[in-house]
Amino acid sequence: MRCLSVKAQTQGFTLVELLITLSVVGIIMAWAIPSMGQLFERGRVRGIGEEFGAVLSLARSEAMMSNASVYVQITAGADWCWGIRDSATACNCKAANSCTVRGQARQASVVQYSGITMNTGSFDMIFDSRGTVTATAPVEFQSGKTKGRVSISAVGRTRTCSDDLVGWLPLASC
Repeated sequence: MRCLSVKAQTQGFTLVELLITLSVVGIIMAWAIPSMGQLFERGRVRGIGEEFGAVLSLARSEAMMSNASVYVQITAGADWCWGIRDSATACNCKAANSCTVRGQARQASVVQYSGITMNTGSFDMIFDSRGTVTATAPVEFQSGKTKGRVSISAVGRTRTCSDDLVGWLPLASC
C-alpha cells in the first residue's frame, strides 16, 4: 500500500503574528508623529525666513538698479504683513496690490503663512541707491516653539539664522 504524504501548505499570517506586527507599527508611529510636527514647524520657519531675506535682497537690488530709494514696510501684530514699494507714499500691506515696485505687487501677510507669528515691532526700512539701509532691526518669525531670525547689515546684506534649527538643514546659529 502506498502512503500519500500530504504537506499542509500555510499561506498568510497567523493572528498572533498580525497582532505583534500591528503593535510594533503602532509604537513606531506614536514615537514618530510628534517629530513630524516639529519637522513641519522647522520647515515653515526656515521657509519664511529665507523668503523674507530674498524680499530684502530684492528691495536692495531694485534700489541700486533704479538709482532710487525703495521702501520696506513691516507691520507687526497678530495680522502681520510686509510690503516693498518704490515710492515714498505709505502703502497698506494688508490691502491687495497696495505695495508695488515697478507696477508689480510685492507684499505678503499672515494669510499666506498660517501658523507663523512675527515677533518684531512695526517699522520701515529704506534702501538707498547704493543699497545701504536705514533700519537694521532683526525680524523674528515663530511657529510653535521654533524661532528664526532675519538680520540685515547696514550695507544691506541679509542673514537668516536660528538657534532652534542648528544642525537641521544647515542654518547658521544666531
